[in-house]
Amino acid sequence: MHFQRQTFADESLVSLTYSELLISIDYLKTN
Repeated sequence: MHFQRQTFADESLVSLTYSELLISIDYLKTN
């Protein structure tokens, strides 16, 4: 059970980082 919870947390972190990466790319494109 703990392993599944950890995996879910890792996926959330990756998703959040990916979102920030896309935002950063859009920011660089507009400038």
